[in-house]
Amino acid sequence: MATRKKNKPHKFRPDQVCILRFTGQKVLILGTVYHAMRNKWAYAVMYRDQLGQFHQAEIPEAQLSYPEK
Repeated sequence: MATRKKNKPHKFRPDQVCILRFTGQKVLILGTVYHAMRNKWAYAVMYRDQLGQFHQAEIPEAQLSYPEK
């Protein structure tokens, strides 16, 4: 019998701006993605590089933090 995977309570919401812990880069949360191979959740984020171009990446929750107010 197949069991249904429970939804993970996510710490960050879509359209929220967060920062990366190691670089201080600001990223915009787009949503959550589930990696079946690694059996882990990650966040789909969008960020802007030094040239002003936008990029998308998938980042684990441990590398994100709230921006200081």
